[in-house]
Amino acid sequence: MVESRHGRARLVVRVGETTAPGQLFCSFHFPASGVNSLTSDHADTDTSCPEYKVTAVRVAAL
Repeated sequence: MVESRHGRARLVVRVGETTAPGQLFCSFHFPASGVNSLTSDHADTDTSCPEYKVTAVRVAAL
């Protein structure tokens, strides 16, 4: 389970060395994953890109 103050998503987590400690990467390609529920409604006014780069999350095993 990945959870932020905005929502939660049930995702498969793989731990590895390709991301820096304390960072998480998740693709937004599949809307059914619920990843968009983790981000706020704030978006860049020029690109409409969500504020996902500053979203703090917690990862917990189910």
